Amino acid sequence: MKRSFKIAMGLGVPIVLVLAIVAPYAFPLHDPDALSLEASLNKSAVLPGQTITVTVSEQNKLPRTNELPWVANWRIQNLSMGPCIFLTRYPFGVALYQGGYTAENVSTAIYSPSLFYFCPLLLPANSFRLGPLQSVKDSVELKGYWTQGLTYQPKGGVSEGILHPFVPGRYTLAAGDQWGHLVLRHFTILAP
Repeated sequence: MKRSFKIAMGLGVPIVLVLAIVAPYAFPLHDPDALSLEASLNKSAVLPGQTITVTVSEQNKLPRTNELPWVANWRIQNLSMGPCIFLTRYPFGVALYQGGYTAENVSTAIYSPSLFYFCPLLLPANSFRLGPLQSVKDSVELKGYWTQGLTYQPKGGVSEGILHPFVPGRYTLAAGDQWGHLVLRHFTILAP
């Protein structure tokens, strides 16, 4: 590599001007369109009482760091990945709807069993950073949906939320992120 230096004279003292070349990956981008959100289910049909595992992943498709501000541009609301981890590790979550919905009508769903857990207020960082081609993922196991209230434990104690087992029928799982990406998956709870 050929380097050139110029010597300039300033007040009789030589000044060396150096041209610094900075690698293009040294500074992060801020590109939400370079993200790929995916969601998968381990099964598409189960009997009541069985568990469905949902895995959500987000990948930076850029060969350089992508640092994205928290913008709360959710296409649907009340997304979560489980107890008290919402917005603390990952910028995505899931919600459930009873029935078969598409991206065009999921926001009109009238029945929305919640996966939201009742957690203390957490103040997240103001951005989410993914390294070059980095992926992050998380999974949650579903046996039903949660509503507000208290559950009394068999061996004593009380926990927040009431779990309602799934009833037979079709369900839509929506996975979304802070930047408006949305993925829908469907599963069926079979009649026993």
